[in-house]
Amino acid sequence: MISQEEELNKVPIFVHSLWRTGSTYFFDKFRHSPFNYICYKEPIHEEVLWHKDNPEFLIQDGFLETVKLLRHPKLDKPYLQELYEIRDVWKDKITKNIIYDDSFGSVSPKETKSYLESIILSSKGRPVIFECRTPYRLSTIKNLLGGIHIYLWRNPWDNWWSYKANHYFNLANLLIINAPSCPTIIKKLRTEINFIEFHNDNIGEEFNFFNTYGKLSSENSYFVFFILWCLGLIECIKSADFNVNIDALSYDKNYRDFIESIFRNKNIGGLNFKDCVIPKKSYCVEDVKFFKNIEDKAINLLLESGYDNDIAKLIRLRAKYEPQYLRNFLNELPIDSLVSEIKILRNIVIRLESELHDSIKMEKMESDFSISEVVKIKHNYGLIKKESNNYNIPILLGSYNEYNIVHLSGIIYVIPQNIGELDLQKEEDRKNPDIIAIHDINELDIYLKKETSSNL
Repeated sequence: MISQEEELNKVPIFVHSLWRTGSTYFFDKFRHSPFNYICYKEPIHEEVLWHKDNPEFLIQDGFLETVKLLRHPKLDKPYLQELYEIRDVWKDKITKNIIYDDSFGSVSPKETKSYLESIILSSKGRPVIFECRTPYRLSTIKNLLGGIHIYLWRNPWDNWWSYKANHYFNLANLLIINAPSCPTIIKKLRTEINFIEFHNDNIGEEFNFFNTYGKLSSENSYFVFFILWCLGLIECIKSADFNVNIDALSYDKNYRDFIESIFRNKNIGGLNFKDCVIPKKSYCVEDVKFFKNIEDKAINLLLESGYDNDIAKLIRLRAKYEPQYLRNFLNELPIDSLVSEIKILRNIVIRLESELHDSIKMEKMESDFSISEVVKIKHNYGLIKKESNNYNIPILLGSYNEYNIVHLSGIIYVIPQNIGELDLQKEEDRKNPDIIAIHDINELDIYLKKETSSNL
């Protein structure tokens, strides 16, 4: 006869959230519960895909630096320890598609199910999956795998500002709205921000592309974030078993008691949130105007896309748990909060200056050689990979002095303009001694600089 504990162990728990909402705090709470929870932090992560064949990287000491940089709760073992321990059961299940391409649950839900199911079924206790890439497919995952689904959320102003701790979060949002199959609201959002889709078999190449060509203004950054924040909360209202507002959990004892009772009623025991404290920001009139203008624009776009009833419910839920310090935005904050905020802002300025320096350096290379597409081609056609042969049609990138610059199958050819008729798809023509074959973007830079100096 199966015991009650064995029955419970068959019911997985999912904690869905955006990034920077206190999910690491929750993860640590479950991890140290006296109950038999086996916790899996962000299994749908590109790092897991990249290191599935070299699993030691999943538990390297670098996670400690990440914890420090992102101001996460201190952990006593790596984030991915539990995932590392069962690597053999999931290593052949994880695919590129399930990470960002399936953000809205309509690209490869069966692959997503197969991967998560392999983790759940191999767990030696009750599996708890914490994931920041699943808010917009919560209902799909619930239908496929059952279980209890919790949505963890935070007020959007503090949440968005917390994204500024690292450029990764904004880039990840761009990969989400880049999903090949997405709802109408995302298509309208793309149009509003002049978004250019980019798809590659390598997620790293997608990150590189958007890091170079997808940087957003502050207004568009919050616009994208707020649309996704709304879509996550709408999905929560429709399909989550219950939601937890981390702001109220931090500052309202009655709410904390209420949430702990819900956990117990759902047979999720051993959790105590009395030490929960989420950082809060300070805002002035100009900040409020910035947020409100963008939010009005986003809500209009959502209404145009058919979310009338959903928006009404979302507004009520947001108002119910809006922190008092956001309602009275000119209030005085404790000096220790202001000191912490100044320190964070300094770190952001340092990071942005470094990124700006790298960006200017790249733009200088483009202008020097009058090849407007050359850096973009590096990402579009896999020039980092010398063996790339995915693109077998010659593409003229531009010209420099008396040369044409042509791309074919991962290689750049520097061709004198006076060479006459030529068919690069023929090997004999590619072997013409006057043609220079270049396998890497840096080699092109060096070669053209050399040609420039020799012609002076």
